[in-house]
Amino acid sequence: MRLQVLPSVDLLRTFEAAARSLSFTKAAQELFVTPSAVSRQIRMLEENLGVPLYLRGARGLRLTDAGLRLQQAVSGAWHQLEAALLTLKQTQPSRVLSIGTTVSFAALWLVPRLPAFRLRHPDIDIRVNASSEVQDTRRERLDVVIRYARPGLVPQRERVLFHESVVAVCSPGLCQGLGRGLVAPADLAQQVLLHLDDACGDLSWYRWGHWLESVGLANLVTARALRFSHYDQLIQAALDGQGVALGRLPLIDRLLSQGRLVAPFSETPLDSGAYYVMTHPAPMAHPDAELFASWLLESAASGDAA
Repeated sequence: MRLQVLPSVDLLRTFEAAARSLSFTKAAQELFVTPSAVSRQIRMLEENLGVPLYLRGARGLRLTDAGLRLQQAVSGAWHQLEAALLTLKQTQPSRVLSIGTTVSFAALWLVPRLPAFRLRHPDIDIRVNASSEVQDTRRERLDVVIRYARPGLVPQRERVLFHESVVAVCSPGLCQGLGRGLVAPADLAQQVLLHLDDACGDLSWYRWGHWLESVGLANLVTARALRFSHYDQLIQAALDGQGVALGRLPLIDRLLSQGRLVAPFSETPLDSGAYYVMTHPAPMAHPDAELFASWLLESAASGDAA
């Protein structure tokens, strides 16, 4: 016979906890209620069903035959419900969004701005996969990719995030150092220049020789040099006052706006390429990929230095 109105889930949950421990007190502790509340809910359930579920005696609680049958039914149904909910949760598409980009872009531009995206979309988890090599988007399972392109070579149909340029930068302390400090590019003769080792060949705009030639100082002989294999290391050395770097705008805009780096000279920054955004076409695209790409473009357009 089917009941017209099933007992509430709360009553059944209380019954199952008390039946498992045969103690109203332990059930109350498990459910964070008082023992009297448990006792009251058990009485309500017995009245609803019209049969006693417990035998109350000096030695404590015992389940009646009806109580045993109900315990088996409720426990089985509870386990089935938990298993079904777990299965549903596991079959939901992952909301982890994989972002591929260069080490320098991730360290200097993307990571400082991620809190703004996570504040707007707290339900989306982010995985940043940074590499100095060109990444295989399918093999690495990347949903959004931010890539660098040499000047004038952004692929057609791809969306440009921003154009990049280089300018000489250093720490404020180094700029105002002993003697006249850094007033004109010729003052670099007395400074340590920070070099990026892989800035060669068709990436000549990252080389000091290219920059010095652009300001009419192709034959300038500098005091010393420090060389680095990664750009974020080079910028950290500049922040620490270890020398003068070629700063890539807008990757270092945040450091300039914070006053941690300064551009001591008035020379026009040199064009050094652009960054662009790629996503997979449907139906391969992650459901949140376009959302993240749009946020990237919006952040770049706003010029927010984070």
